[in-house]
Parts: sequence; C-alpha cells; structure tokens
Amino acid sequence: EILCTVLNDPNVGVLVCPLAAPFPPLSTKFLGDLATLSEESPTPICVVWSSPLVESDEVRAILDGAPRLHFFRSFRHCLTAIASWQRYHSRQRLPIPEPTLLAPIDSTTRSEAPILDELAARSLLLEFGLTAPAEERVSSPQSAVDAASRIGFPVVVKGLSATVQHKMAEGLVALDLDTTEGVRTATEQILRRLSELTNGVDSEVLVAEQVTDGLDLLIGSVEDPEIGLAIVIGLGGTHAELVSDVTYLIPPFTTDDVIVALGQ
Repeated sequence: EILCTVLNDPNVGVLVCPLAAPFPPLSTKFLGDLATLSEESPTPICVVWSSPLVESDEVRAILDGAPRLHFFRSFRHCLTAIASWQRYHSRQRLPIPEPTLLAPIDSTTRSEAPILDELAARSLLLEFGLTAPAEERVSSPQSAVDAASRIGFPVVVKGLSATVQHKMAEGLVALDLDTTEGVRTATEQILRRLSELTNGVDSEVLVAEQVTDGLDLLIGSVEDPEIGLAIVIGLGGTHAELVSDVTYLIPPFTTDDVIVALGQ
C-alpha cells in the first residue's frame, strides 16, 4: 500500500529502490511486489542492487519475469539512465529543425554490395566534408611498395573487400609497416588470404597513411523497428569487435548529448 501511494503521487516521476544487501525472504518478497507493481503502474520503477553478493536464482527469475522493472548494479548507472530517459522525452516535445540539404552524391561513389568497401566509403564521406588519411588502391606487391613510397612510411596495408567485414580477425590488416620489404611481404600475404576468403573475387589492397595520434572511434547508425534511427558511438580500432564498449544516441540530440556519450 505504501508503494502504491508513492507511485500514485503525481509529483513522483520515477521510483528508485536501493537494495544494499540480500535479506531473504524479505528482499525476495519486496522484489516480487515491485515486479507486480511495475506491470500495473505507468511510473518507472528502478531497483539498485549494490550488494557484491550475486543475487539468487529466485531473484533472477523474478527480474527475468518483469521486463518493466529496471535493474541496475550501481547508483551511477541508474541515475545516468534516468537522466538519459528524461532528456529523450524532453526532446520529443521540441520542434525538430529542418535538416540542411546536401548536394546529391554521384552514383559512381555507391556500391552495389550491401556494405561499402573502405575506398567507396571514403569517397562518400569526402562528399560530406570529412577528411581522411592519404591512401591508394593497388593490386600487386610492387605497386603497394610504390604507393607506400609516395605516401610516406609508416603505412597500413588492408585487404579491399565489401564482403569481408572484420578484416583484422581474418588476417587482412597489417600495421606499422615502415620498410619496403615489410610492405611487400604483407601485401603478398594479404592478397593470398583475400583470394581464399572471396574465392578470387577480390584481389586488391589499400595502402594508407598510418595515423599515430588520436583515438579510434566507431560511429555508425542502426535502423530499429521499435525506436527508429539510432546512432552508435564506441571504441574503434583493432579491438572494436572484441570489446563491446558502445553507447547509443536517439535523434534529435544536441552537441552536449554527444559530448556526454563520448565521455561514457
């Protein structure tokens, strides 16, 4: 009854219930009541389980059966989620500004494949005013050496393919190449591996200037059937597929929202 009274208060926007330690059966009964109320009340209910002890199977079963009961392991994560939720709903009431229209992109920069290869993606981004390191498309070890000499060492050699997405894991990327022999050997190995992976369809590599400063970031977009367009920002580089360190932004969002997302 006390919980119902709190949830029915129009001045309460969200209910946060901390559980510092499990005290069965009291904590289990309390969670069960919260799970029931979460299905009946429009007010969001958050549970912060800050105990270092792992919850029991019974508690986990309650949480799994209550999708509207929001469960967190720290107050920081809970309050961050609440703040993001409030910002999102406040933005939905704001007028969406008219987008700035850009000039149409030449169809020659597009690829028939569902995923653009690196060179096609670079050409596309350049149309939007972004910059990119110097790079050249080549098809032989000697032409890779010549390209590296023009670009300047150190360079990166990367297999060029629209069908192989995780190239580092497939052995199609060579970093820190600072000699002509290193470029030649890496290109030979990558071309051989690329032919194996694509049955000889792809037979070119990209020789690119290696950028030694800065931070690798992954930026992409996802079209979700439930929430629409979402922008994903996270750790990039060679470990992007191994470390799932990403956060999402739902348009419309501000520069401050992007700064907060980068900080996460």
